[in-house]
Amino acid sequence: MAREHPPTKPHQDLHVCLECSSDLVHPVQREESGPENWSVLLHCPNCDISREGVFSKQTVEAFEEELDRGADALIHDYKRLMRANMAEEIERFVGALNADAILPEDF
Repeated sequence: MAREHPPTKPHQDLHVCLECSSDLVHPVQREESGPENWSVLLHCPNCDISREGVFSKQTVEAFEEELDRGADALIHDYKRLMRANMAEEIERFVGALNADAILPEDF
């Protein structure tokens, strides 16, 4: 007897919360639900809502691409902040050098 698979939901932007419209939804759990479908548990950190659904492979792939774009944006922002922090530290160090505020004992 063949196992029946639940019907998929229509295409959705899975990264967008259905409750609060936040675009921070992320997967908590996912597993195959047939040859072309995935069962995905989603969580919105903004309103703390979780939901589960069965989605097509194309919908899940689009979601994964959106997650990759988000990860790339986070990495870009992290590197930008890291450079800004380093530039600030360098300015303070140069200021301390110019003011003769750094002594050999500091090392």
